Amino acid sequence: MQHHDDAPRIPTITAEEAMKLSWTWSTAQTLKAVSDLYQALLKIPQPVDDCGSLTVMSQFAALWNAGRVQGIREERARRKRKTLTAEQ
Repeated sequence: MQHHDDAPRIPTITAEEAMKLSWTWSTAQTLKAVSDLYQALLKIPQPVDDCGSLTVMSQFAALWNAGRVQGIREERARRKRKTLTAEQ
């Protein structure tokens, strides 16, 4: 599925909540995954260089979207397990 900028976005967490939870729920595994993603993002050439702010915002957007996708996948897996358990 391709994202278009005009697609509606409903934030499910505020930046403040994300920062608070990042310290509460971060595990070594999570920090390693974020570090790996960040290092991969650094290797992608950016089409425009505006003193780095576009690059940083693009990296934040990629991390945000990765978190959304991960959350969606976890919820789908949870619902699937719940359905399978109910069928047994």
